[in-house]
Amino acid sequence: DSKGLMWFGTQDGLNLYNGFDFQVFSHDLSDTNSISNNYIHGILEDKNGLIWLATDNGLNVFNTGSYNFKSLLNSKKNSKEKYQIWALEEDNQYIWVGTDKELLKVDKKTFESSKVILKLSADIKKLKVRKLLFLKGTRELLIATEGNGIIKYNVDNLNTEPYYQDNSLLKSNIVWDIRQDSKGLIWIATNLGINFYNPTTERISSEYNLDLIVGNKIIKYIFEDKSGIIWIGTEEDGLYKLQSFSRIEHYLYTVNISTSLSSNQINTIYEDESGIIWIGTQSGVDKFDKQKQYFQHYQYWPNMSNTINSNMVLSIFQDNSDDEKLWVG
Repeated sequence: DSKGLMWFGTQDGLNLYNGFDFQVFSHDLSDTNSISNNYIHGILEDKNGLIWLATDNGLNVFNTGSYNFKSLLNSKKNSKEKYQIWALEEDNQYIWVGTDKELLKVDKKTFESSKVILKLSADIKKLKVRKLLFLKGTRELLIATEGNGIIKYNVDNLNTEPYYQDNSLLKSNIVWDIRQDSKGLIWIATNLGINFYNPTTERISSEYNLDLIVGNKIIKYIFEDKSGIIWIGTEEDGLYKLQSFSRIEHYLYTVNISTSLSSNQINTIYEDESGIIWIGTQSGVDKFDKQKQYFQHYQYWPNMSNTINSNMVLSIFQDNSDDEKLWVG
């Protein structure tokens, strides 16, 4: 965060590292100031330095001064329905919260929450928000959902524009990731390939040359590196590197090639300060050598102390310490 503390969201609580040791925060039934749920889906530090936590049951705000949690939106103790929160985004006044059920906004000063009424033609019982993204320089929020396409919501005039398979060129109503590249174009990762959203024309499109190569694969992660290259991670078809629509390379796991990708399931992509690309897969973390065009693997091996603890890599981050440690989750 802005103070140099490191936060780790796990399936068994929140971990805080201060550079010397770890402190673990877990849900405690007898403590109303404890975190509402141990399964952390997301962490966001707002512009005021507050830490917001999206969990499997509720939204939490951590006060770094008093070292306790304010629990918001969580379901009551005896309720069977959980308040699963999957996505967080902020503007100057609100934290925008995407849940399995709906979209909400929380006032950053009063912590009061309210449901956002989306004017949609279809009656959607469960919105299933998976990603929230404010378009650069605008007051328009893009809402990516698992099953309900993409929704563009103007937070000022409340105008709502849904994009489904039925009313646009969207390939699938299941959208896993949305990213705005350095040129302003929105990349949309769907269950059936890649779409684009142009904020100027307000239209969804696809790219013929990209479709020829990527096709209708399940796209889970999109990343742009500092040189403008787009990296595309898939559920089971490896990794794509796109320098332009006419220069696309495809990397796959090949059983008899030791320098190939270690798995075709890509979970995350990260670029460190020196420009090295790191790929988090289902079989360890891969370091990509741009010159030699091959992968060096870091994997878990039983009875060996200097290996990662698990081959399922979901997150990668480099800190700003003197030796710039790379953290692998």
